[in-house]
Order: sequence, then structure tokens, then C-alpha cells
Amino acid sequence: MSDNDAIQPVSNEQWLERLTAERERLVGLRASIIDEHEPHDDREHNGTITTIDSHHADRGAATYELELETSMLHRFDDEIKRVDEAVAKLEAGTFGLCERCGEPIRDERMDFEPAARYCITHQAEMTG
Repeated sequence: MSDNDAIQPVSNEQWLERLTAERERLVGLRASIIDEHEPHDDREHNGTITTIDSHHADRGAATYELELETSMLHRFDDEIKRVDEAVAKLEAGTFGLCERCGEPIRDERMDFEPAARYCITHQAEMTG
């Protein structure tokens, strides 16, 4: 293998581009959930305005859907926060270091999850 064929480390600028793109993707997904959950007007069916269907089974389905969407929004918020924290680490010079042991996180893990906070060993301990 020649020097030209060697894998080059990812630069801070490239990490910033990847993290920015990931943040934009997450913000877009979050916005699409909000846009899809427009209240509907039930006036033509029974003369009253409501955002929930009048049948109790429909109300149950609407409640489940709202809870699912709320859960997804919280998950996207958490992931956006992790990306923002990774950008701050990049700026501080601590990006790619395990928060538990301070050792570098392996490139393969960072490629898979650029906002990773822990090396694989400590991540496994955290998740049990």
C-alpha cells in the first residue's frame, strides 16, 4: 500500500461538516413530525369544532399517536443536543475523547456515531 492509499484521519473541518449535516437532518425530521400533526376540523361531521375524533376508539388512537409523536420529538431534541455538545467539544479540542476515561474513541465508532461520548468499553458499561 502506498502513502497515497493510506486512510487519512478526518479533519476538524470535516467533522464539523458531518455534525452540521446531522443536526440539519435531525431538525428537518423534527419539523416534519410537527408539520404532520396539524389539528383537523371536524365541523362538517357534527357541527362542532374539535381536534379529536368523537368516537372513544378514535380518541384512543389519537392519544396514542400524540404520545408517540411527543416521544419522537423528545428523542430528536436529545440527539440535537448531543450533536451540539459534540460541536462544542470540537471547538474545545476534546472531540473524540471518552468522557469517562479520556482515551480516544476508536475511529470506527466515531465514523458510525460522530456524537459518541464514550469509548465502546464504557458505552457497554453504561447500557448494561
